[in-house]
Amino acid sequence: MLLQILITIGASQVLTLAFLIWLKKERNQADYLLSLELLLMFLVIIFYNYHDELALFSPAWTFASFWFAYLALPTFYLYIRSASKGTIDFYNWKNWLPFVPFTLVMALFWQNYLQFDAVEQQAITAQIMSLSPPIWYKLVYYGIFFLVFPLYLLASMRLLQEHEHYILTKFSYKENVSLAWLNRFLWGEGFVWLGFLLFEVVGHHFLNIFGHDHGFQAAFIILIASIIYLGVYGLRYQGVFVDRNASPEPDIARKEVVVEKEETARYQSSSLQEERAIAYAKSIKTYMEQERPYLEPRITIGELASRMNIPVNHLSQVINEQFEQNFFDFVNTYRVRAFQQLVQERDLQSFTLLALAYEAGFNSKSSFNAIFKKIADMTPSEYVRSLRKLPSTKMSTNS
Repeated sequence: MLLQILITIGASQVLTLAFLIWLKKERNQADYLLSLELLLMFLVIIFYNYHDELALFSPAWTFASFWFAYLALPTFYLYIRSASKGTIDFYNWKNWLPFVPFTLVMALFWQNYLQFDAVEQQAITAQIMSLSPPIWYKLVYYGIFFLVFPLYLLASMRLLQEHEHYILTKFSYKENVSLAWLNRFLWGEGFVWLGFLLFEVVGHHFLNIFGHDHGFQAAFIILIASIIYLGVYGLRYQGVFVDRNASPEPDIARKEVVVEKEETARYQSSSLQEERAIAYAKSIKTYMEQERPYLEPRITIGELASRMNIPVNHLSQVINEQFEQNFFDFVNTYRVRAFQQLVQERDLQSFTLLALAYEAGFNSKSSFNAIFKKIADMTPSEYVRSLRKLPSTKMSTNS
């Protein structure tokens, strides 16, 4: 009972996150999909944990958690797709294909269960709960554990990987455009699936070493912990659960992703000769050294290509092949060099390292530290100590 109460409290937090999205003044398609996903997760948790009580009103409610689970999986996949690739056109029938498993499950339930009256449903429920459930229910039950859940999980992870790769090729920053924070949530979902699989399917149905509810309760605890994580990091990620009126950058960033992809597609059929690529590389290097666009924290490859009058895909190709870097690392390498130059020129008793990092074009402490460590193979403080030969206690680093 205590565990059920704790799960219910956790479910209420899920519902709160869904309502937070609806309280936003400006919502996009991804917001609506995430709100729907959270609502579906809330229903999955509630309808399973109280299925015995709900069955008193109708036997059909016993299995409602399965319906919502089959609907929640494609909804979250479409949320990631909308957040990473832009608005989904639901007038195109192909975009409804992720809901095919849900449709098949509901068709099976209708044909074999829902169309009957309450007395017959109770008899079918008893058969399902026996040691020999009908074949159609086995398809529904094992289908979500062995096929649908891992399929959507892997598809969602692939979308995030593609998005992160795209950011590295088109943006010089990750703030408000990266969805890497969702990767951790997906890993949590992976543990939820593993919990269901080990405790419920294997431990209960195959080995009979766990009770019927133990596996689901363990998995639901992991699910709620994952959703709480989603809420915490989502609140930190601008524009997910709350409006940030003082800074419209999240919406601008999302538009930039779509625009960048459109510009790239426009030049996909073009080719670049080696001689021109070398010429482009020289002009790019000169432009970066003289105009120093890397000092702009939110510079993108589209903006740089427009200023230099170079096709976006040509600029990307030159950076990849001639400089052997993606755009993100290419620009941030210049920022690291600028920071190193500033360290040599400034009095570190008067300036913090973070202030110098902002001046060099970085726009957050976390990204500065991570990028500097990657490029310089040491932390900013370690670099300063090696350069100045001063103990860290005498420097105002704030890094």
